[in-house]
Amino acid sequence: MLVGVLVFELLKIVLQFLGVNPYYNYIVQGIVIVVAVALDVRKYLAKK
Repeated sequence: MLVGVLVFELLKIVLQFLGVNPYYNYIVQGIVIVVAVALDVRKYLAKK
């Protein structure tokens, strides 16, 4: 859980440093969450 918080904070800092519009920060975070859930579901289904 701590790793997830660190990843999101690092992502936010990098996007701010690059001068990306803050609106896109939420989009990128959403994409990261969707990808993480998809990978977790895929791993769960592979065990079954």
